[in-house]
Amino acid sequence: MVSDELWHSQFEADPHILGRVITVGRTVLTIVGVTAPRFSGREKGINIWISYTMMSQFESEPWLTVEGRVVGAKFAHDEELPARI
Repeated sequence: MVSDELWHSQFEADPHILGRVITVGRTVLTIVGVTAPRFSGREKGINIWISYTMMSQFESEPWLTVEGRVVGAKFAHDEELPARI
């Protein structure tokens, strides 16, 4: 997935962005979605999200930030999370 900001700044808000192939580092990725405007996850400045299952392809990349949630976990500020991610 790419951020709404990246979609606008690098892809001119192309309405046909889904399925477009890009290269990140040495890895070829397919864009499968665009985040909602102003979505940043937990860290600002993140513009591309990849599946956790692809993490091994980026292990040598110093810029990679991993973020996730534990299935079924409860936090003081959350409802119970769904049984799947």
